Amino acid sequence: MIRIAFFFETAPTHRLFKSHVRNVLHKAARLTRLSDVDIDVIVVGDARMKKLNTTYRGKRTPTDVLSFALRDGVRFPQAKKTREHLGDIFINYSDARRRARDVGVPVKDIFAFLAVHGFLHLAGFDHRTPREIRRMRLFEQTICRGKVFYNHS
Repeated sequence: MIRIAFFFETAPTHRLFKSHVRNVLHKAARLTRLSDVDIDVIVVGDARMKKLNTTYRGKRTPTDVLSFALRDGVRFPQAKKTREHLGDIFINYSDARRRARDVGVPVKDIFAFLAVHGFLHLAGFDHRTPREIRRMRLFEQTICRGKVFYNHS
């Protein structure tokens, strides 16, 4: 089982919101065969996300989700028998709220999709080639029960 810690710099900390995200991330962990790992989900706003995106990706705009894997470059890491910290997922709540309004769905669904997308990056997935895109999209659709709202490629 994975352990998920939430840190809210912005946004509500509603229990059901966290519960929904925790459920989809546990499903993602089962499908990627990861266990006994910790991840942190940090919820930020546009300003903090823009700063992170500028610093780490050289893009001077906010983005929706960023993942920072502690095992960067390792494909499908198999968790050791001892618990380890897999990485951090930063989610832009302001962006999630805007996208939810545009698409007409609850923000918790967009937020869960972004959490899954970030988690898959921590698990070694990427979307640089058409094959990687198809594979990542298939996992997103399976985990989010078809609720995939936009393409990250």
